[in-house]
Amino acid sequence: MHRVRDSLRHRPWQGVSLFLLAALIVTAASFTPLFTRSLEQSVTRTTLHDNAVVDTGVQLGWTGPEQNITAYSGGPIMPDALTGYVPSAVRRSFAAQVLGLQAEPAGTVHGDPYAGTVVWRTGMCAHVRIVAGRCPAQKDTIAVSEADSRGLGLRPGSTVSITDESPGHGRTAQVTLTVVGVYQQIPGTYWYGLTLTGYSGQGVAGAAGVVQHDDWLTPESTLYSDQLHYPSLASSLFLLPRDDLGVDAFRRLPTGLRAIERRLDLSSDSGRVYVNTGIPSLVADVDHQQHQARVTVPTLMVQLGLLCLVVLWLVLTAVTDQRRPEIALALLRGRGRRRARRMLLGELVPIMVAATLAGGVAGVGVAWSAASWYLPHTPPVEPGRDFALATAGSLVVLLVVSVIAAVRVTREPVERLLRRVGPRVRGLRVGVGQAMLLAASAALVLVFVTGGLNGSASALGPSFLALLVGIVLSILVPPLATAWSRRQLRRGRVASALAGLDAARSTATRRAVALVTVATALLVFAVDADAVGARNREDAAVQYVGAARVLDLDSTEVPAIEKAVAAVNAHGVRATTVLQQTSVSATASGTLGVVPDEFGQVVGADAGLRAALQKLAAPAAAPIRVQGSSLAVTVTHAQVSATSPAHLAVLVTFPGRTPIPVDFGRLRSTDQARTIRRSVPCSAGCEIVGVGVSSNPGADDSGSFGLGPAGRWGRPDDWQGFANHSGKIGFGAEADGSLLVTFDTEGSDSVVGDHAWIPDALPAVVTGARYDGDDGRRYTGPGVDGVDRTFRQVGHLARVPGADGGTSIVNLDVATRGKPYDQGQAVTVWLADDSPGLLRTVTTALHRQGVSVLGSNTVAQRRMYYERSAAGLTLGLGVGVGIVGLLIAVLVLLVLAISRWRTRSYDLAALRMAGIAAPALRRSSVAAELVAALLAVLVGALVGVGGAALALRRLPLFTQPPAVSTLTLMPAWWACLGAALAAAVVLGLTGWCIGRATDGRAELGRLREAQ
Repeated sequence: MHRVRDSLRHRPWQGVSLFLLAALIVTAASFTPLFTRSLEQSVTRTTLHDNAVVDTGVQLGWTGPEQNITAYSGGPIMPDALTGYVPSAVRRSFAAQVLGLQAEPAGTVHGDPYAGTVVWRTGMCAHVRIVAGRCPAQKDTIAVSEADSRGLGLRPGSTVSITDESPGHGRTAQVTLTVVGVYQQIPGTYWYGLTLTGYSGQGVAGAAGVVQHDDWLTPESTLYSDQLHYPSLASSLFLLPRDDLGVDAFRRLPTGLRAIERRLDLSSDSGRVYVNTGIPSLVADVDHQQHQARVTVPTLMVQLGLLCLVVLWLVLTAVTDQRRPEIALALLRGRGRRRARRMLLGELVPIMVAATLAGGVAGVGVAWSAASWYLPHTPPVEPGRDFALATAGSLVVLLVVSVIAAVRVTREPVERLLRRVGPRVRGLRVGVGQAMLLAASAALVLVFVTGGLNGSASALGPSFLALLVGIVLSILVPPLATAWSRRQLRRGRVASALAGLDAARSTATRRAVALVTVATALLVFAVDADAVGARNREDAAVQYVGAARVLDLDSTEVPAIEKAVAAVNAHGVRATTVLQQTSVSATASGTLGVVPDEFGQVVGADAGLRAALQKLAAPAAAPIRVQGSSLAVTVTHAQVSATSPAHLAVLVTFPGRTPIPVDFGRLRSTDQARTIRRSVPCSAGCEIVGVGVSSNPGADDSGSFGLGPAGRWGRPDDWQGFANHSGKIGFGAEADGSLLVTFDTEGSDSVVGDHAWIPDALPAVVTGARYDGDDGRRYTGPGVDGVDRTFRQVGHLARVPGADGGTSIVNLDVATRGKPYDQGQAVTVWLADDSPGLLRTVTTALHRQGVSVLGSNTVAQRRMYYERSAAGLTLGLGVGVGIVGLLIAVLVLLVLAISRWRTRSYDLAALRMAGIAAPALRRSSVAAELVAALLAVLVGALVGVGGAALALRRLPLFTQPPAVSTLTLMPAWWACLGAALAAAVVLGLTGWCIGRATDGRAELGRLREAQ
């Protein structure tokens, strides 16, 4: 240990540099498994946190068959019985379990028929807010929603009836339920995605006169007892996820779920038993991210570790080279080379061992800091076997490098050990080791450029390229510097000539140039990759969400929603209504109904999108509106040739927007005008959207008739005739201005011509590359009511915010004309910004129209989702690695300067003695360091940009590619420029300080030290 103390006392900076570099290598090695493990835990927690509970939890359910429970061979499977199917190991992986029952019995309120769901769940009273009365606790008591309380007149004390109409029961049982409370649902994972409200007052498809109510809450005894069972009874067990579940336990869950399925009798005579969960797909996603992390993190840290190792080698060679006179003296005194090696290793090995201990502790500390401040959800740091192996392996590497450095210098002849200045390099000379490194890096670059490195491993490519260019640049420095020095000397520029001469002679300068090139390239590549990734994450988030904030609603009543939006937009467009129909047809993935002007302003449309939206303008034909309790039609004349009675049919859109034909009686040949009146429920207003003839199937009816009075039915161009295998109908004008209709059923039961207010083919702008150049094409796709209809392509865009590829973008007003509102629609409100003030304004306006906001999705949330993935987090780690690499480059310059400051100061002192002016020597000293550093920074920056352009083609920016690609790999020029300038300032300032410090030590007294 005394050798170490003596070495530190005489050469403190060398010892400290060795210790720091060795410790940094160990830190990088030990940090890698710790951070990778923490990243896996963070990704798992993010997956559990960011996904819906219906995906991260488990639902075990049982539903009865279409008969009464008393007829089931095995009886019902109640919620508490479902717990027996869950292994205890699986149950421990979840935070809580909730039991539930629900049924859909027929009901009456104040004598009127209603339909809906009656729900019980354990602990439900703690997850609703009782605004009137109390939470139901006794049998046959219920709590109703505020909407039911207002709309159905249900107050605490009111009664409703529910009916058991099971065919197997043999009778119809009536049960009276008493309302004891009014509730508001408190959103949360407890409800497992169940929305209790939003149905009150809506109709039931296929059940005329029946209206829905919101879910009623009731105790378990109401739904299941010895006296009464409901054929629609369903029981459930909900396993709610834990936020702190570890990655290993999470990845084992699919195996446990398969065990549950094996225990269940999925074909039981007592009904259907099922398991619903999204965990297997989430585990597959976590596995994919885990694979990315286990490749990308070591890839990044290996680059840092190798850079540190190369720098350590340079420092070791500098340290051992400074001991050359001592080694030569020991050899001349008769000490063997083995003893000389022991002398060097006696100084180096203790430093390496101490650095390993310090680096291991530092690795844990850095990993803890990254887990606490960088990774989401503060995952734990778990030192384990991989940590121990990485730390021990780094110690072995440090010892091997130390032995090689000691052997290298002790094997040289004594005459070379005594030489102070190395042999002059003439021309391009490459050493054996340098040639091997050059060949290896060239081969790796060739593999990288030709696509041999894919996925996360492509991050190594820029390092290989930088190493190759750095080595080539270091080889070119001596001849180029020599030529520059001679040229400057001929011009009388002594300072520049001396700087070039020093660069040509100095091995340290050549080494510094190579390492600074590599460090700068790594920094520029990392910053560029992170900036490009951030840009693409932002674009992908905008594409996925559509607008700054999108509100999910509990209603599909477009008129009420549009009325609320109009109130918000009274002083400027800040919101818009969007309807999405997700039914899949053969040629389109869905339909997006938008208000063109509002939509363009809310999403910040570019010129292309604005021009496309203008093509969705509504048809010029004005609608024929009707208001009142009856509709009168005047037939001015008729000429009919019919094999069966032909009836005049007029299509009218009643409330609900469904076109319904109104029969105006049989058409008979006559020249006399007659007026026919029919009752219609149009007190709130209706539109006439079609005119035609109905007959019996197979009949061949033809003829013409006129509709008056003049002007009432518009122009003939306002009507859309057709002629095909289903018949034909046409429109013309009478002399008096009335509408002339000609028809031929040709065996069809009806022929109806539509008014142009409802176009026969809905104008649509289609997204995706498939339909580029197909304007004018007609195709079939899902209408807003879920029924296929004909579309006409009027434009094409590669992508539209919020729309998948192949989506038809249509005018919402035109698309909903004559179409009913369907429960399969998703009607949302898109906001121009995600400010809380706008959210409150829109929520209040919707509430006034009886519409509630169920939730929202923002661009910021989606961007954070991408940022918290393994791909996003590792790109950020790369920036940290690049910054550390830059600091290592600074350390290299300092160490190399310290290792040769005596020699350099002696040379400058000798030149001063020879008569060269002090300012010229000062400029030459600074220029020798500064120019080399700035040249390497410039070349490294260019290499970093080029390497990034090649690597980003294959480097994963997302865990899974988005459904609609927004990928742009154009370099982030400002980020690259900023990184290059930062490197130039830091390294240039370091070089300037080194030059000034060296010149300051070049005193004439240095000449006496060498005597």
